[in-house]
This record gives sequence, structure tokens and C-alpha cells, in this order.
Amino acid sequence: MRRKVIVSCQVYKNNESKDKLLTPIDSGKLFRIELEKKYLLDEERLKEILKQMVSEKSNIDFTFEYFSHEVHNFEIDKLGTQKDFLEKNNEIWT
Repeated sequence: MRRKVIVSCQVYKNNESKDKLLTPIDSGKLFRIELEKKYLLDEERLKEILKQMVSEKSNIDFTFEYFSHEVHNFEIDKLGTQKDFLEKNNEIWT
């Protein structure tokens, strides 16, 4: 069974100055990846691979830096759709 891995990153805006200073952006960025459980067993290897994958997402405008990750070991059941929500809203408030 695959597990969802949520990777948290710090995002920096690349400046055009000669110093190439990075300006942190208040909100970070989340990435996700689904992996078989066997690939999650070696925590150090997993972390190093995720760091490199995140770094490769950097571009001319932004630099992404790995911060942490968490593994979701559970399935989330769907509660409903937006249509269901709106129908319930109309039942309650009209």
C-alpha cells in the first residue's frame, strides 16, 4: 500500500542583486509524493532524496528548501462533494 508523504518547504524569492541574497516568503510550500512503505524505512535516505527533489523544483524566481516531511499512514474517507455541502447549507439556512 502506498503512503502519502507531505513535504514542507521554505520558499525564497531570488533577488537580482550581485549578492544573490534570498528573501524568505512568509508562506511555505507543500509538495506530495506517494511511495510504497518499503521506501519509507530508511529515514535518512528518504530525507536526503526528498531534499534533492525539492531543490530541483527551484527556478529563476524561487528557491525551495526542504524543511520537513510527514507520512500519512491512513486513508481519508470522502465526506462529500461541494454539491452535497451546498445542499446541506440550503437545508440548514433556508
